[in-house]
Formats: sequence, structure tokens, C-alpha cells
Amino acid sequence: MLYLADKHDWESWCPKDLKIRARIHEYTNWHHLNTRRSSEIFFNQLMVNIGRGTPAMEAMLQKKHKIIADMFRILEFWLRHGNLYLVSNTKPTVVDLSCYNEVVQLEVMGLLTNVEKDFPKVAAWLKRMKDVPHHDEMLAPMGKFFRKFKLAAHKL
Repeated sequence: MLYLADKHDWESWCPKDLKIRARIHEYTNWHHLNTRRSSEIFFNQLMVNIGRGTPAMEAMLQKKHKIIADMFRILEFWLRHGNLYLVSNTKPTVVDLSCYNEVVQLEVMGLLTNVEKDFPKVAAWLKRMKDVPHHDEMLAPMGKFFRKFKLAAHKL
């Protein structure tokens, strides 16, 4: 994403400000072993739902709420000091898009219970991300897929 942002001069999504860029790199390095785990939850649940689950997948799903809570504690930290977005106080960046894409899967699956109470900054950030242009049309294919495989707790 960073390469494409630089190549196409998408500075609004990937600012060249060195402090913000450093935070973008910090998040992208953190993402794969943290926020990306939401896709692991989604994939394992999909395999279980279609009858291809394994004992290891079942065991991982038993820990899904702890995985989500650990991830959200760190996201709360990133949103400290009144930041509206993960690495910027004024507008979303590629970091927010990348993170939201993972987190919204959990929301659609009905796994984000008590977020407003336990993680108020993350809950407020989720609401702001729903206002990003083209939000609903971007999520429509995912919603269709999730409903087809009985992964959706509610309709998008």
C-alpha cells in the first residue's frame, strides 16, 4: 500500500510528514501479527461452518475473545491523546483502512460485544470509519460472502 501511495501520490491517504509516516510504518509492521489475526478468526470459523474445521482451529476459536481484547487494548492506546484516527488526528490514512478492513469482519460476525463500554475510543473510531466515502458499497461483497457461509450475525 505504501508503494502504491507513493507511486500515485495519494498523499491524503499516506502523508509524507515524517512523524506520520513513521507511525504508518510502525502500524504496518505491527499489523500482520496483531490486527490481521481477525482474519484468522474469520477463516477458522468459515472452515468450521463448512465442515472442514480441525481441532487446532476449534482451539483457536476458543481464544477469539482474548485475541480481540488484546488487539483492542493496543488500538485504544493508539487512539490516546484525543486522536481521531490511528496515526493522524485529522483524517484517516492507509493505516485506518487496513485496520478497519480487519476489524469490520469481527463486527459483522457479531464478535464485538461491549466495545463501547470496554474500548470507547475504538468504538468511536469504528463509527468515524463508517463515514468514509463508499463505505457501504465497499463492504457489500463481504456481507454477501459472510451471509452465504453463515458468518454474519447481522446484515451489513
